[in-house]
Amino acid sequence: MWSRVTNWAFRRTPPFRPPPDLDDLHAATHTSLAVPVAVEGAPDVRVDVFRPRAAGPHPLLVWMHGGGFILGSPAIAADLSLYLAARGMLVATPAYSLAGTAPYPAPVRQAVATVRAFVADAARWDLDPGRVALAGDSAG
Repeated sequence: MWSRVTNWAFRRTPPFRPPPDLDDLHAATHTSLAVPVAVEGAPDVRVDVFRPRAAGPHPLLVWMHGGGFILGSPAIAADLSLYLAARGMLVATPAYSLAGTAPYPAPVRQAVATVRAFVADAARWDLDPGRVALAGDSAG
């Protein structure tokens, strides 16, 4: 029974196609990879930043990638980050510590440090420190 359901589901899944406006998204954004952020009580973290080229101030979204705290990287969320940045949001995606490299709650501390660091340096990033969100998928 299960194999019939999964076969049906995957047979109906359309193949992945990049968005038709991918070049426009890149033209509307600026990407800074592996921006260092100091973290108290956990390893420092590197953050991938996607920001609009248009003048701000922009809202900040700190996006925690999925992967069950055991795998993954900010690259998982790169397309989403690019899409949101092209529409006016600064997106910061930390490469938080995975299980086996630092004990929990290191990823939580790294997320909090990322929010604090970007809000503290709002002028540099052209962001509005009053419009901040923390989100993610799966473990994020």
